[in-house]
Amino acid sequence: MKSLPSEIAMESLEFLSLSQCVNLKKIPEFVGDVKYLSRLILSETAIKEIPPSVGCLIGLVELHLDGCRSLLCVPSVISNCKSLKLLNMLGCSKLSKLFESLGVMDCLEELDLSRTALKELPSSLVHLKNLKKLSVSGSPASWYTFGIFKRRIPHSLGCSVFSSSKGLCALKVLDLRDLNLCEGAVPEDIGYFGNNFVTLPESIRRLSKLSVLYLENCKSLRQLSVLPLNGTLYVFTYDSTSLSMLSVPPPKLGLYANLLEFSFRCC
Repeated sequence: MKSLPSEIAMESLEFLSLSQCVNLKKIPEFVGDVKYLSRLILSETAIKEIPPSVGCLIGLVELHLDGCRSLLCVPSVISNCKSLKLLNMLGCSKLSKLFESLGVMDCLEELDLSRTALKELPSSLVHLKNLKKLSVSGSPASWYTFGIFKRRIPHSLGCSVFSSSKGLCALKVLDLRDLNLCEGAVPEDIGYFGNNFVTLPESIRRLSKLSVLYLENCKSLRQLSVLPLNGTLYVFTYDSTSLSMLSVPPPKLGLYANLLEFSFRCC
């Protein structure tokens, strides 16, 4: 399918999927009161832009744009979708900028920006108080500075630190794989993990809602000394070839009765 009518006026429409319509370059404007549309799936289409009328979809809960490799921008009117919980832009390889008003989307729970061309994240991102999962993995080599990051080593590509993450109070999963982050790139007020870290920061124990910890391809990670004391916790350590020590004293191992799975592979 290469084209659709220029307008959609279906007031009872609840679900629209155009997934894998690889020749579709433009989607219709939404006219009228399309208040029941909750899922819009545009994955792997050839669209270059999103019509502004998407901002009128007050009932939209999920917007899937993953694999839209021609997508150049996402309009700021998306922030008017107050019910939106999932925004998936994985693999939008030409998307280089994100709207600053992202932070007003109070219902947003999952945001995937992996493998995009973004060079900055909007500073308002830290105001997403209900965000549970943030994925920014696999960004290009030129991605070295972020709106919520600050550069610590100006001449070292990829060595950045969070300025603050205190607003992301509901965050459970943070995917930073393949960002080329270095030791010290994650500060004490978030206590998470990255690519070239030697150790995890002490403050990781304060992530009370963390349920899954992935330490994949952390080639410089040498030891695990502290872990969050949460209700349930899964720890997966893959291909961290420098890891040689689990330095938790035996008397304290009993504190980690919450561990449901501890997996080491290729370590």
